[in-house]
Amino acid sequence: MLVQHLHTEVARGEKDIALALPECEEGRPPKLGKLVNFYADHASTLDSLADRIEQHRALKDLVHVGRTKEVPEKPQAWASYTRYRLPSRKKQKKDHDEFYQAKLQRRAESVITMEQLPVIFMGSSQDRSSRFGLGIKVIRRTEKPSELGALNGYGLSSRAKPVWLPVIE
Repeated sequence: MLVQHLHTEVARGEKDIALALPECEEGRPPKLGKLVNFYADHASTLDSLADRIEQHRALKDLVHVGRTKEVPEKPQAWASYTRYRLPSRKKQKKDHDEFYQAKLQRRAESVITMEQLPVIFMGSSQDRSSRFGLGIKVIRRTEKPSELGALNGYGLSSRAKPVWLPVIE
């Protein structure tokens, strides 16, 4: 529900909020953890988000909101939280049979990987009865790469252009 709320906020135009799940673990069973961190370039963005979460009827009793803290100057590690997508199983008009079979094979292999990943379940904004899962893939590094990344509408990093967030312990 918290990520759904963040997605709504991002859709309103606040696209500079990054989501971190520091307790997220892959494996059997995968786990998301109970801690969620948000990062932004400006403290006012985070304070505004925290205020809205605290005022939200469904969230205020479920979530403890801490206030903005400064990131240490030299964190010991960096992490990128990306959405892991399953290839579509829909057959496109342009898909010839061999290509479509290869696509289904890639999907089957991806499903095995997805079973190892923590998943955030979201409700569709277009169809209230429809739900889908956001598989979370975490990449960790000891040094911060220099390239700039991009966030998607869920506050997660783009796989092609990762956003590196400090790991705070």
